[in-house]
Amino acid sequence: MQSIHDKFYDIYANMSKENTSSSLYDFLRIHALKRIKEVALEYGATSFTYAQLIEQIDKTAYAFAKSGVSKGDIVTVCLPDIPAFIFTIYALSKIGAIGAIVDRDESNSALKEKLKTSKSKILVVEYGRLDDLLFVLSQTKVSTVVLVKKEMNLSLVDKIQMVLRSEVKSISIAKHLAYDVPSNVAAFMWDDFIKKMTNMYGKDNDIVVKQEEFSGRDCVLFFYSGGAEGVVKTIMASSESINAVAQIFGCLYMEFENDEDKEIKSNVQHVADRFLSGLINSTPKDFVLAKHAQFCVGNTVVLYPPYDNGTFVGALIGTKASSVFAYPSTFIQMTKSASAAKTNFDFLRKVYSSGTVFNGVDKYEFLEFLKEKNSNVLLVETYGLSEAMAACVYCTSIMGVEKTIGIPLPKVIVKIIDSETMAEKTVGQKGEICVNTPGMMLGYFEDEGGTNRVIRRHRDGRKWIHTGDIGHIDEKGFIYFDGQQKNCIEINGVHVYIKEIEDAIRTVLGVEEVCIISLPDADNGTKLVAIVVPNDHYLLDSSKLEGLKESIRVECEMMFVKQRRPADIAFRACLPKNNFGAVDYDAIIKEEIANEQSLVKYDENATELDDIVDVN
Repeated sequence: MQSIHDKFYDIYANMSKENTSSSLYDFLRIHALKRIKEVALEYGATSFTYAQLIEQIDKTAYAFAKSGVSKGDIVTVCLPDIPAFIFTIYALSKIGAIGAIVDRDESNSALKEKLKTSKSKILVVEYGRLDDLLFVLSQTKVSTVVLVKKEMNLSLVDKIQMVLRSEVKSISIAKHLAYDVPSNVAAFMWDDFIKKMTNMYGKDNDIVVKQEEFSGRDCVLFFYSGGAEGVVKTIMASSESINAVAQIFGCLYMEFENDEDKEIKSNVQHVADRFLSGLINSTPKDFVLAKHAQFCVGNTVVLYPPYDNGTFVGALIGTKASSVFAYPSTFIQMTKSASAAKTNFDFLRKVYSSGTVFNGVDKYEFLEFLKEKNSNVLLVETYGLSEAMAACVYCTSIMGVEKTIGIPLPKVIVKIIDSETMAEKTVGQKGEICVNTPGMMLGYFEDEGGTNRVIRRHRDGRKWIHTGDIGHIDEKGFIYFDGQQKNCIEINGVHVYIKEIEDAIRTVLGVEEVCIISLPDADNGTKLVAIVVPNDHYLLDSSKLEGLKESIRVECEMMFVKQRRPADIAFRACLPKNNFGAVDYDAIIKEEIANEQSLVKYDENATELDDIVDVN
């Protein structure tokens, strides 16, 4: 049966597709052989062709295999976005091992727990963290540490830049390796590790896992993410799920040409882009969409040197990448950057957004900002969760529909259900978003209960991921995000969707940001509080703040019944954000509860003081 979305899938339907059940390494190699002389990877002034990328991965795979890593072994990788990170992930795939990808900024205690949970015996980590990790290593099963300096693979000019900006620590490598590392742990610098294993076992670096031993359903990567359950879990990903999403996303990458008419093309001649990611490299969004998918369509993945102080705007200006992928909050910050305001962005062609829903006002201001800087970009927004390899739904301005998160990716099915009865909702009705996708995770590591709560087989025989998000589908099949289940609360029998209230308050002139939280209330059990960040010129003017508060109250009275209106409105200079640039609701709730408790204590003390005064 023909889908109402078929007209958007022309490129995917007509393109030749590779076998997604192969390993990540084989999938990359198949695509690399088509373009061996083209540039696959840039890091500062250093570049690797596709042939050189495969060569580096082969050497790395050989070294790990000869060090004792074999099929099914777990290797923890805690690195910044540097070439060694990419070499390691694909090398482990080649020998059938599992890469557990940990955020480079993970705290020592959290890293220790992940090492203990995964039972990793090998840790690949940035050399600059060695001082902090010495105590951690003694409490884990780690027997080998491979240390990578972030200036590795940089040109001499780039290394000088790092020294000038004090990015290189003056540490005695020999001292650390000889005296500080626990005696039961073998520590190697990256180059020494590669050379030692190669010299010890010869020059034959062709390590191959026999085809009969390999399955596309084998676990190849661990991602640590909260996604569907709202708490950090160890997500097990197969090469088949990663390859499938990368192939789908890669095909769609070539579907749209950034021409003046923004028309859908059925026969697009792909021109390689230089692709820069501002995403956290330990997430499926970054590896699957911003790296693996880009290699599969022949793009150049651009890694920016650490001397840019990690600023995405600085990296974009410095590298002049033609396509970028980042969080909405990153793009919003870009519009406020002094350096961006001075830059001509005519080199920028495509912008991809993920992580949170791009607010309509912020999106408009971002696109207008780029137009002023000579960049008429194509903006593509993606919706997904880590349990589905980060992409399920996508949307572009070509679709011409406001406020939607878009339509399902090819081969992805989305439906809205009643979480209690499991009955499917009809057009326009709100319920939980469920997805059936080839990117489905294998499950949570050693957590069968959590896996069964998130992945369920419905009466139609298909397995569905329960996202924990609230949404609805219109009569044309476009999907809308209405919030998260944990942000859907009941007050006096009325279901309150927090995002709906936030969207209304954002339309009030003078509101920069807003979040709605629920707090305990002595009278009604629960009350809604609007935490508002006003525009800068309101902050220091109490009369303007009072006027803004009244405008918000009037808007809510017009839009919502009493139970859905905020009982209180509080102003802040900014809202705390998590690592993905999204508002950290839990942090705000804790802060507000602490504030209320401190006020109660103050009132109690004041009352006691009044009593003393009265007595005297």
